[in-house]
Amino acid sequence: MEALLYNPQTDVDSVRMRRISLERASTSFPGIVEKATQSRRKMLNALAEIDEIFMDFYIEKGEHEGIYSIEEILQAIRRVCLARQGVPVLCGASLKGVGAEALLDSAISFLPSPIDRPLPIGRLEVCSTVQTKGRKKRAKSKKSKERDLES
Repeated sequence: MEALLYNPQTDVDSVRMRRISLERASTSFPGIVEKATQSRRKMLNALAEIDEIFMDFYIEKGEHEGIYSIEEILQAIRRVCLARQGVPVLCGASLKGVGAEALLDSAISFLPSPIDRPLPIGRLEVCSTVQTKGRKKRAKSKKSKERDLES
């Protein structure tokens, strides 16, 4: 696990998040690493409760922090989203652009593509009503138009 650092004083014009080690983050921001570790444990536990494949990893490997690869976690989140059993929650600031790229990447990674979804079932009905000047009129057929032209 790594920490991402965003400094609004130095990174005003662009969004640059720097990766820093957990040791440096714990000295710079006391208490944050412990909260992040607890939140990660809760997330892994919740994933294990919802996704059976991840449950097997979780039981086999235990709750140790560095054991799970990012790919295993992301695949579990995708399976949960595709099964409509959970939704990932992301946060950011759209005015400053913080988190916008992560949100788009997450949408691509987690949400179903059209290939993953079944074909829609429904009917297509064509309406032949035309609205002009606040009144609805029925569209005339070719024969009725020809009769109007003859008279």
